[in-house]
Amino acid sequence: GYHLSVVSSNFDLERERSCLSSLLQQRLDGVVLMPTFLDMLTEELATLRQRMRPAVSLIKVEGFDCVVSDIYQGAAALMDHLLGLGHRRIALVNGVVRRTLTAERQRAYHSKLTAAGIPEAQHLVVDCGPTMDDAYAATLQLLDMDPRPTAIWTINDLLAVGALRAIHECGLRVPADVAVAGFDDSALAAQLYPPLTSVRSRAHELGKRAVQILLRRIEDPAGALSQEVIPVDLVVRQSTIGSGVIPTVAVAQAIEV
Repeated sequence: GYHLSVVSSNFDLERERSCLSSLLQQRLDGVVLMPTFLDMLTEELATLRQRMRPAVSLIKVEGFDCVVSDIYQGAAALMDHLLGLGHRRIALVNGVVRRTLTAERQRAYHSKLTAAGIPEAQHLVVDCGPTMDDAYAATLQLLDMDPRPTAIWTINDLLAVGALRAIHECGLRVPADVAVAGFDDSALAAQLYPPLTSVRSRAHELGKRAVQILLRRIEDPAGALSQEVIPVDLVVRQSTIGSGVIPTVAVAQAIEV
């Protein structure tokens, strides 16, 4: 069997660099990577490749085996859902340590608005920090607009907590006045009021495939690189449809709970 070590950088560049450098000094059989600062760790990742250490990345990294969630598919399905409900002023609360981490979500947001013939409205995309308080402040900013957005999509479920608080404090109803959606479908999503529409990553399947690919790489270091994409699922809850009927959603699987 194998001994498992888990290392987290907590979204800190220097800590992430130090963690990766430390891993390089150890006699590890293999590594599963999910770097936050990919573009700033080119030297460390190049060293990892040069030393022929078996590694699988959970984000796309050139020269490594990769298994990733189909973030664009999920984001596009969520936008189709909101547009299908008649929303035309859809806001995006982009609260993240690094804006590049949400590139696929942003790409789906803009491409779906364009495809629907809706003019770009940059003021409806609010960049903020990664905390619930940051999302709360960003949502208040959006609600102060005239006209205000009819739907708000936060790039993860944690930020939706702050968005919902702001909406409730403004005396507005979800989803009658403002619909809210998140992303990741964390355990939090179903416990919020109203329960949150979100996109579920198949985390168990993602982790399982990453380990399977890593074990195969350990056994066959010279084998062809593997690039796999794992589908995601749109989970439709009351924060966007209330007591309505689930619409048709273009995604691998639509779930109403």
